[in-house]
Amino acid sequence: MPLAIKEGLIKKEDLLKENILTINSEKLKNQNENAFKIGIVNLMPNKEETEINLLKLISSEYQIEVDFIRTASYVSKHSDQKRLEKYYKTIDEIKDSKYDGLIITGAPVEDRPYSNIAYWEELKNIFDYSKTNVRSTLFICWSAVASLEYFYNIKSTFVENKIFGVYEYEKISDFKLFEGLDDHFFIPQSRYKKIEKNNISTDELKILAENKQTGVSLIESTDGRFMFNLGHLEYSKETLHNEYVRDISKGLATKIPKNYYIDSTVSIENVNYSWKFTAKILFENWLDYYVF
Repeated sequence: MPLAIKEGLIKKEDLLKENILTINSEKLKNQNENAFKIGIVNLMPNKEETEINLLKLISSEYQIEVDFIRTASYVSKHSDQKRLEKYYKTIDEIKDSKYDGLIITGAPVEDRPYSNIAYWEELKNIFDYSKTNVRSTLFICWSAVASLEYFYNIKSTFVENKIFGVYEYEKISDFKLFEGLDDHFFIPQSRYKKIEKNNISTDELKILAENKQTGVSLIESTDGRFMFNLGHLEYSKETLHNEYVRDISKGLATKIPKNYYIDSTVSIENVNYSWKFTAKILFENWLDYYVF
């Protein structure tokens, strides 16, 4: 089924290039058709890329209306603010709405105390909103780390070397999220924070995936309302390459992403897109078993 989004948000040729079918959300409402509702709080600096990456993964057999949500307390330095104001909603605009699913992305603010983040108070309001107005919320990377501390007081630690690359995980149980997945699977990671298994002592959470290098990577609340993914399943084939090139151009000592290139040749053509199937299955299962 086509996704219902605001007309003009993304160029039609860009959607067709990615095989994303859409209809105008206003047209859907005029037809009085029922649709599941998913909100996406997009905190990433490369908003347009993130929009497409996530829309690809939530396209399904269901009719889904998608709202993109922004923080009103921060003016993006990397995106057209007028575009965001036109096509994105704020927490004040959605506070009386209900969503079947909510996705809150990561953000490049790991090096700052939460109180120093311009939109932290607003984001806490969104976290609180998700507890009572959303069937299931998926937190990605930094938002997963931040929400785990906010809701459960689970602390993370900085790592000296960036957790950067594609890491292998093993099924530790037949969780619903893993249905149809191979016993071993891969998840891209790009972060400086880590949560160790022994830091999660509450009975309200279940650890779904972890390894020694990255710590815990997937966590689920026992009631299914929250899903925490410290990795980046939404990343396209090129994203880690672009991040690596960007870091090197800034003079950072970022190492070549692990298990990402087929050999030591740094090029997009040399990328092993090993998480594509995993991303498709995990998002489908999240939608099927937790959201709908």
